Amino acid sequence: MTSRRPPFVIALALAAVLYGAPGFSQSTGRIAGVVRDTTGAPIPGATITVTNQATHSSQMATTSTDGSYSVSVAPGLYSVAASLRVSAVRRSGTSR
Repeated sequence: MTSRRPPFVIALALAAVLYGAPGFSQSTGRIAGVVRDTTGAPIPGATITVTNQATHSSQMATTSTDGSYSVSVAPGLYSVAASLRVSAVRRSGTSR
């Protein structure tokens, strides 16, 4: 996953200067990302589990068609896991 934080950090700092510091006192945040396979293709339908390390409470989300997800969280330390259930189809018969 490619990080694009530097432009975001600059935009956030600019917003704080223009609108004042109260934006930093919010009690919620967001964890967001994109799930991709080894070729870089997005994985839609993956289940994302976000777990608060202090309280062990979890929230779940599902990736969208572009592999992205977003979860609103309270301040804290979190772990993020992704899983995908895959069904295999086996066919037998004769080809003509």
